[in-house]
Amino acid sequence: LFYYYEDKLKHLLTFKELNSEYFVQSHRSFIINTQYISYIEGNQAKIGEILLPISQSYRSQVLEKFKG
Repeated sequence: LFYYYEDKLKHLLTFKELNSEYFVQSHRSFIINTQYISYIEGNQAKIGEILLPISQSYRSQVLEKFKG
């Protein structure tokens, strides 16, 4: 995972370094914390007021972690 700070790309950590008990990849560009999902409907997960995409290839993994 990377982030920008003062126009420089910084390395935060890798997906494997996250606590895999709570985090799951939901899309090629998204990793979500399942503790904050309000609900999942169709191909989207709601966290707060934000709807995040869930791709077909990651859907079963997201549902498994969310129900877990």
